[in-house]
Amino acid sequence: CVCIIKNKQNNMKSLLLSWIGASLAYGASHSRNVALPKVPTRTDTMPQNQQNEAPPEIPSGFTAPPLLAGRPQIVIDAITHNRPIYYFGVGSNLSRDKLENRAICGHKIAPLSFEAAVVRGYRLAFNMEGFPPLEPAMGSLELVDPAAVPQGPAQFPGGECHGCLALLSGEDYDRVMRSEGVGSKSPFNNDPERGYEEVVVRAHPYGGGPAVDAVSLRLKRKSRLAVDRAPSQRYMGLILSGAEELGLTPEYRAWLAAYPTQRSPAVIRRLAVYNLVLGGFTTKWKLVKICFLARMLLIKALFVPSAGNIVAQAFSNLAMGFVFLPGGILGYAKLKTRHWTGFKISPMMESMLRQHTDYFSKI
Repeated sequence: CVCIIKNKQNNMKSLLLSWIGASLAYGASHSRNVALPKVPTRTDTMPQNQQNEAPPEIPSGFTAPPLLAGRPQIVIDAITHNRPIYYFGVGSNLSRDKLENRAICGHKIAPLSFEAAVVRGYRLAFNMEGFPPLEPAMGSLELVDPAAVPQGPAQFPGGECHGCLALLSGEDYDRVMRSEGVGSKSPFNNDPERGYEEVVVRAHPYGGGPAVDAVSLRLKRKSRLAVDRAPSQRYMGLILSGAEELGLTPEYRAWLAAYPTQRSPAVIRRLAVYNLVLGGFTTKWKLVKICFLARMLLIKALFVPSAGNIVAQAFSNLAMGFVFLPGGILGYAKLKTRHWTGFKISPMMESMLRQHTDYFSKI
């Protein structure tokens, strides 16, 4: 009654006050006999065969439980019961150190085992758009299509992908996936057809042991580039280091070493980093969306890979310089005034500044 009364018009004030008093008095005298409406519990909305299962625990460092809808069953079982699960990593996750420090909650990942393996019928694809010219593309697992006409850089022959096979606890697997944007809500992406999806693959360990089912990450349809791009030299360096550490085959490492990488002028990379300082790590969602749209425009209209025409590259660099210049100036000013504004540089941002600029050498 109180909720209904509060929505009435103000000119009925006297009537409402009397009604409230009567309602409260009546409610007090009948409180023990009033049946509360039934609130659906988790078991009310679950299938009959899952009603006895406990909800997944929230890993330390997080405030929300993982999202399980639409994920592979072995993932649901591993996270719900904290069971070990195999993860097949590609790209920078070839490095054990990189994987161990993958979690975004400050909790270090502790693989139960870590070894080299090969997955047939898939390939390492650089088809995830990044932030050019700093990171034109990231690695992902992609199905091999024998009927497709080869485009972009040459693929590894044999239709297979080599990577790391890591056995993780259910909680650590959840932490790794959240760092990849899987299994948690993201304010940056509400499109269910964008981002990564988990795929179950058959991984064959190098040591000749039995093949196992493992989970890897493939880009969803709207996130895949039509043609693979050249990754940055930094990113390829991480992959090559991890491949050597893991002991991948000499043929696979030679293919990685020969893969083309993006080479952009230092001044363009410097302006790009200062643009990230200005808007890429802000908490103002509206500004983030504007920066995202600007980035998409840059990717589609201005960026030309290093493997492209030399004249086109020159015009691309000039155009990117004009686009980056205003934000670069403001980003640099934001850094110079951070002692007064309280702006804090994240570890990732500091790493990018040290790699692409001389900002810290001038402090």
